[in-house]
Amino acid sequence: MELKPCPFCGGNGRIAGDERLYYVTCMSVHCYASIGEIYDRDAMPDHAFSASEDAAAAWNHRVPLETTSGEGK
Repeated sequence: MELKPCPFCGGNGRIAGDERLYYVTCMSVHCYASIGEIYDRDAMPDHAFSASEDAAAAWNHRVPLETTSGEGK
C-alpha cells in the first residue's frame, strides 16, 4: 500500500515492524511522527498494528479541515 506524505512535514513514511506488530514512521531527519509504536511492545501491545495494511490505513487517514466562511467577524 502506498503511504501519503507525513501530515506534519511532508516527508516520506515507512512501514516497519516484524511478523506480529507493525507501525509507520516518518523518515524525515527532523520529524518524529509515527503511528503504532512498538518500542515497548510488552507494556503497550495495543499501540501497534497486527497487519501492515492496518498501519498504512491509519497513517493515510486524514481528517478534513473545517472551512470557515468568515461570517461573524
